[in-house]
Amino acid sequence: MNRLAKLLPPGNITLDVSVTSKKRVFEQAGLLFENNHGVARAIVTDNLFARESLGS
Repeated sequence: MNRLAKLLPPGNITLDVSVTSKKRVFEQAGLLFENNHGVARAIVTDNLFARESLGS
């Protein structure tokens, strides 16, 4: 199994999600990880925003 497959098993992939902003994408990711892995959605969204603010 390759590295990407380990990070993105089918349960961590959501298709056809209608979002209107980056904030909504991060909120959906937070909800996904909260429901599937018990990680508080605020932790996920806050860390995604923090990473995004670092730039590339």
